[in-house]
Amino acid sequence: TYSRKGDSVWLERFMRYLIYFLLAATFATVGELVIGVIFQGLGRELWSYSAYPHNYKGVICLPVSVFWGALLTVVMRYPFSWLIQGLEKIPRSIRWTVSVLFAVALSVDFFLCLTRL
Repeated sequence: TYSRKGDSVWLERFMRYLIYFLLAATFATVGELVIGVIFQGLGRELWSYSAYPHNYKGVICLPVSVFWGALLTVVMRYPFSWLIQGLEKIPRSIRWTVSVLFAVALSVDFFLCLTRL
């Protein structure tokens, strides 16, 4: 039998993933563009997509943007949701303490990297 409701659910799910993919690819690409241009302005080149097709200043390119969109969509759908479910089982005070420690560690790492420029 033919079910219109089943088709609309499938289409709605497909559109949700497509929009998520496009937003994820856009967000990652804009992030790469901003960071890449800033570092190029500082005389540093962290990466180069010059050898790839459809690139802009070697900082971003279409194939990598598509890859980021696909990767973020898959990771956020499965491993990230599993991670969140697992973290919810940990007491809030421990989560908060670990979050602060990670934030401090990342901040120290970031500033140490800046001093090496």
